[in-house]
Amino acid sequence: MAAIETQTLRINTEQKSSVPTHGDVELRLWFSLLILANLGLVVGKVPAVNLMYLPDAVSAGEWWRALTWPLIHVSRYHLLLDGVTFLFLWHGLAERSRTLRWLYAAATIAGSLLFPLLASPEIKQLGLCGMSGPAHGLFAITALELILSKKERTLGILLFSGLMAKTAWEILSGQALFQGLHLGDIGHPILTTHAGGVIGAVLMFALIAGIRKTVQTSKSK
Repeated sequence: MAAIETQTLRINTEQKSSVPTHGDVELRLWFSLLILANLGLVVGKVPAVNLMYLPDAVSAGEWWRALTWPLIHVSRYHLLLDGVTFLFLWHGLAERSRTLRWLYAAATIAGSLLFPLLASPEIKQLGLCGMSGPAHGLFAITALELILSKKERTLGILLFSGLMAKTAWEILSGQALFQGLHLGDIGHPILTTHAGGVIGAVLMFALIAGIRKTVQTSKSK
């Protein structure tokens, strides 16, 4: 009888481990979106310029560009660099709520677009694409999660400080950090998109943390 129970427990454990978690499903979804959006690039080295963000095109009615731009990349190297970084950071988020994870994504993407629109006039000519801005936002959230975890607080502070220094240096210098070390084409980076991703992430993280604190306070009364 004990042997049967042990075998049943082992089978149930194996079945549970084979079921994809929400994080795994989301990771596969992001990966699929990146591949589909850049299919022409992957197959024939042709970027999907009709999906990049161009202010004049959006004003002319091509509204979808405001949604698709972060998925689009100018080269396979650009896609690999941004895509792997974003997926790695997404997978590493400590937040388990699927809703809140997608709110983080929305905030980082929105910030990555809105801040350049306000601060970088060259976006009108160059346009905007790529996951580097949202990836910077996810990095900020990761650092903030570490700061709140107590055990990794020092690491979180160091990472967040380094991120802030990097984005500030890029804006002040007008150059991407390690720009000369890239092994492939990354286009013409709109550097304020990195700062925008961080701003969007910090604002959303602070909003969610504030709501959680308010709810916990009300429950304790």
